[in-house]
This record gives sequence, structure tokens and C-alpha cells, in this order.
Amino acid sequence: METHLRTVGPHTKCSKTLHSRYAAKTIALFFVFSVRSTNEDGRLGHMIPFSEFTAGTYKLYFDTKSYFDGLGMETFYPYVEVVFQVKNPQEHHHISVLISAYGYSTYRGI
Repeated sequence: METHLRTVGPHTKCSKTLHSRYAAKTIALFFVFSVRSTNEDGRLGHMIPFSEFTAGTYKLYFDTKSYFDGLGMETFYPYVEVVFQVKNPQEHHHISVLISAYGYSTYRGI
């Protein structure tokens, strides 16, 4: 599983946190699985070892406030969370987020 933060301006590193979901009968909890930063191109490959990547629900947390602070810019979104479901962990999962200071979109790339 890899991720990519795409921007409409200059690039700088962004901290990302991967959580995995633990579900009980009436409550769902997310546990921190990995905390890493992107490279200068906004990319971060292999956040989780292939042997530990299982079917389930995951959440990516993007620390966009620190990212934009590093660029000397304000942002409307202090963080972005992307929750997604993995049904087949053998498939390639590339989660991209396109962000500007006042908007974002996300998609699963190939």
C-alpha cells in the first residue's frame, strides 16, 4: 500500500499516519499502524509490510496544517482523513490525495 499527496503548488514533506480498524460489536476503534513522512515529491511507498497488510478497514491521516505551515500558507483543512476498505490485500493499493489550501479530493490509483 502506498500513498501520494499531490499539490497544486510547491512540494514539501507531509506527515501521514496509517491506522487499522478494530471493530467490536458496538464500537469501532482505529489503531496507529505507521507514522511516516512523504518525500519532496509527495510520495510515500510501502507504509505497511506486505506480510501484515490484510483485508480490513484503514484510515490515512494527512497532517495538512503542518504541511501548509511549512510553505508559509494558511489552510482551511488542518488535516485530511481518508478511510478505505481493503478486500484483497494482494492487489495494489495506491491512495492519492490532491490538495490545495482550500480543497481536496482523493482516489485509488493503479
